[in-house]
Amino acid sequence: MANQHTQIDNSLHDIIEAEIFNLKIPNVDAVLKMHRKIRKADMKGEIGRINRIFHSSLKPEYNYRLKISPMQLKLLDKANIYTWIAYSIYDEVFDENDIISIPSANALVRVAYSIYIQAGVPTTLINDMFSIVDNANHTELSLRSKKQHAPKDFEQLLFGKSIAHCLGQIWILSSLQIANKDVLSEGFRNYCSARQLSDDVFDWRDDIMRGHYTYATTVIVKSIPKNVPQFKNFDFTQLTNISFWLTGLEYLCGRIISYSDACIAELNNYLKPGSIYINRFILPLKNNAEESIANHLLDKNSVF
Repeated sequence: MANQHTQIDNSLHDIIEAEIFNLKIPNVDAVLKMHRKIRKADMKGEIGRINRIFHSSLKPEYNYRLKISPMQLKLLDKANIYTWIAYSIYDEVFDENDIISIPSANALVRVAYSIYIQAGVPTTLINDMFSIVDNANHTELSLRSKKQHAPKDFEQLLFGKSIAHCLGQIWILSSLQIANKDVLSEGFRNYCSARQLSDDVFDWRDDIMRGHYTYATTVIVKSIPKNVPQFKNFDFTQLTNISFWLTGLEYLCGRIISYSDACIAELNNYLKPGSIYINRFILPLKNNAEESIANHLLDKNSVF
């Protein structure tokens, strides 16, 4: 049987589903549908148990110093689920122009905010984390109107779009008062960058078709050799067979590995060896990228 720390917390998800019914928010059916989608994806606890898993992964000398109760940890996870639902809805708004869902997402962010306060998180930290995400989303939308894009324009957005999901973990470390917030959040920025880039590498074709540029798509488009004719409308055969296949996949997977290694190196200062947090959430990102490179090199060698 799987370790209880890695299983979905069905009781917490049940509570949230009941609460959503009682929030009297608009478009409630769509919100419930999104929550059920997130619940289905939460089988290893990376959404609804992440703060409890992080707390249990701390080195004993740090864990014993913390004065955070089990109820506070559960509230952090509850707030994270609400945050995840809200920003998943915002992503749909940005990708599909589904503006009718904005009021619902706004309501869910307010709920998450109130739960974080109830858990004891300082408002300054909550505001800082949510502001980073809001600014990243604003920058991404602004860049869509530009004709020219460079990878560096999008690299900071990798962690910025999802750093709020590490809010609870950043607060837990901050409570130890062993370093300032920026130092403590560095590992989580690398984690979010690796996770976001993993998603973007998978979605690069859909993103280009929508005109939604990301770090991955700009790397792929920029790496088209100069002697290959450019097209007003991107030729996906050229992009796939030349830019992505020859250089893009290996480079982007290498960046995922680098972000993962940097995250692990930083968080190992605070987490015990073989921690569930790193093994369940971070190492799979690195391992999948390494496997993709290995398989890709085999394919290339079979051709050449």
